[in-house]
Amino acid sequence: MLKGKRSTVTPRASQRVVNFVLYQLNIDYEDVAFPNTVEYLDAYILDKQKVTQMITTQPYLIPRSFLLPEESIHWLASDLRASIWFYAYMSVEEKNFNLSMCEYGDFQKDLLLSIDCSLFDQRPLNRSNWSFDLRKKKYTLNYAKALYSDFKTKVKHLNWLDPTDEKQIQWAVDYLEEKGLLVQPVTFIPTTTRDLYTQVCASLDMLDLFEKSSYLNKEYIDSEKKKIVAIEEVPKEKNIRYAKMLFGQNVGTEKELLDDDAVAIDEANEPEVETKSAELQFHINQQLSPFERVYNITDFKKQALKSMRNAWNQKTSRDKEDKKRLPDFKLPHGYNKKLDKIAEAYGENAIDSSKQILDKEYNVVVLLK
Repeated sequence: MLKGKRSTVTPRASQRVVNFVLYQLNIDYEDVAFPNTVEYLDAYILDKQKVTQMITTQPYLIPRSFLLPEESIHWLASDLRASIWFYAYMSVEEKNFNLSMCEYGDFQKDLLLSIDCSLFDQRPLNRSNWSFDLRKKKYTLNYAKALYSDFKTKVKHLNWLDPTDEKQIQWAVDYLEEKGLLVQPVTFIPTTTRDLYTQVCASLDMLDLFEKSSYLNKEYIDSEKKKIVAIEEVPKEKNIRYAKMLFGQNVGTEKELLDDDAVAIDEANEPEVETKSAELQFHINQQLSPFERVYNITDFKKQALKSMRNAWNQKTSRDKEDKKRLPDFKLPHGYNKKLDKIAEAYGENAIDSSKQILDKEYNVVVLLK
């Protein structure tokens, strides 16, 4: 509570605290310049106090009751890849959270602000509601952190990507976008090759949740699933149950699933089928807490990673073949660089650009088009 001309907001308050209080004040008074500094916040409260003493009773002026501790959000504040993944995950799992605030125009800052302010815009504020919201928020973040630790794509699946190779990373972005696999948060604007690489990795991390994600192209998913041999090896009874899990129907407890699977194998007279597919294990795990589950990369994710890497290998192989087919004559000094610049501007290789130029001139000069 304010006394005289002394604000309850300490001059040493973090920017995170200041932003949270300003956001709440703006809901109630609608005349706040937001975001802003702690000096502005103190001046605003003192000025508002001249008009109404009600401001001194607002519970959010004691922000410790509303904000998660720093350790709960540090894994997001310190890791852009985790932040992009978390944004996509929450859009699938927790649609009640509004994570699309755009006050800074900086993705991570806006994401953290959204986390702090989400759920606390219901009025009137009361202790039971905000206490429940805070517990829910803490559980949600801890749950997501445990999932991310599992779903984060292993280095061995990414070592073919060079985070400093602008052309390769741009190809990867274009490939994922074309397949409908690229996670693109509304406020995320990549400015460097490293940012794009991080976006690619976060998108690949999301593949474990493919059947729930609105980001993903369902036609592509179906085509990739047809390539998965492990699923086709599962007996008929398992396939029926597997399909139910894919479409979100109630699949019972892990014990029931394990017991049913044992029966299915016996009835099908296929004792050689001793292990479940990674897909089946994944959906069993979905019934458990992330702190209890055993992570296995899904068959879909393995196939999608394999297809992407194969596509890149095919591209590089084609580029090498194109270079072998270069004309015997040599361009005058300096013209190779000019051709490379033209090719780079159009996102092509030198051979394709040469063909485009020649075709254009041929149409004008010879065909008179």
